[in-house]
Amino acid sequence: MRLLVTGAGGFVGRHVTTRAAAEGWQVVGLVRSAAAARVVAENGGQPADSPALKADLMVPAFAGCRAVVHLAMIGSEHPGETYESVNVRGTEEVAA
Repeated sequence: MRLLVTGAGGFVGRHVTTRAAAEGWQVVGLVRSAAAARVVAENGGQPADSPALKADLMVPAFAGCRAVVHLAMIGSEHPGETYESVNVRGTEEVAA
């Protein structure tokens, strides 16, 4: 069983990764940074780098997955990252 977790390096994501791995899932954690990749690996997952929530960039990470837990989001806007672009459009890209 293979599970993809977006936002796997975050607070909730790391706990989902730990629990799913303990339950026997092969967890793929979608990450954007080396720090997040370390968190995923430390919690029993396999990091998969994706610099943005864009369907074409995420295709390799989705391969063979039976389920997705979508947790990626931003709580405050930054240059180039608005609520709309990440929380709305990013979710649409994950669903695609």
